[in-house]
Amino acid sequence: MILLRDPTPTESDLLPEKWLPTTEKEENYFDIGSATLQPGGPFEKDVAFWDMFYHDRAKDYHGINLHDI
Repeated sequence: MILLRDPTPTESDLLPEKWLPTTEKEENYFDIGSATLQPGGPFEKDVAFWDMFYHDRAKDYHGINLHDI
């Protein structure tokens, strides 16, 4: 990405869309949401723990709306 100055120099089955660069006129960004995530993985249990922890403890912090999560 740094060498080529392009985060997606070639499109593939894994990332079929072009990640457009940000310019002075356009603030392009790439929304990496749940549709781009692969299920499971080596850190699945760790992520599940932190998701549970956050949802259990978020009520202790002011300004956090659990419906926005």
